[in-house]
Amino acid sequence: MAQRKDPLKTNVISQPHLSKGL
Repeated sequence: MAQRKDPLKTNVISQPHLSKGL
């Protein structure tokens, strides 16, 4: 479970504009 959240958080930090879409 933690591993699944890891990539998700990294994606948002790497692409903040993606967080807006979420």
